[in-house]
Amino acid sequence: MFKNSVILILIASHLLLMSCNDRKVFKFNEKLIDRIANENLEIPSQYNSVILFCKCGENKIALTYMQELRGIYKNRYNKMMFSEFVEDALNQKLDISYKDKTKCFSLDLKIKEKYEKSSFQNFLNLYCDKFDEAYRIKKNIKESQFKSILYYLFLHNYLTVFNDYEGYYYSQKASNFIKE
Repeated sequence: MFKNSVILILIASHLLLMSCNDRKVFKFNEKLIDRIANENLEIPSQYNSVILFCKCGENKIALTYMQELRGIYKNRYNKMMFSEFVEDALNQKLDISYKDKTKCFSLDLKIKEKYEKSSFQNFLNLYCDKFDEAYRIKKNIKESQFKSILYYLFLHNYLTVFNDYEGYYYSQKASNFIKE
């Protein structure tokens, strides 16, 4: 009887933990990495307006753009293949801090806590409004919180761009950026 109760508790605990955690090990969209890696480095990237995030020093994150990422590659990582650099940088495996080309920030603790305690869909709905195939980031969010929110969206393969005509940031799945 006792043995059955223990087994039942262990199974229930395991199922509860599995259902609460929709976090996966982050892996940036491979098709988009391939597209970025095969662009001509001598002309501007078609992804220049997309906000990207990379590792930046100890427990910090860098908000960056393709133009800056290319500059960091040319100045610091040009001994490796560009495709390898892009894959490692966007998958958070490479520290891209370099002189004044990177602006690092720490994750906002309140946003981190909300992210860790809720499902990704609830997190998304808390800070974004659904807008066609994209999500529009809500206004009046503090800058430190804003960067953290965009970072967590990025970890779920959502890429963000700013629509300067409307004055809103829009985030959508990376797969939408590679539709033929």
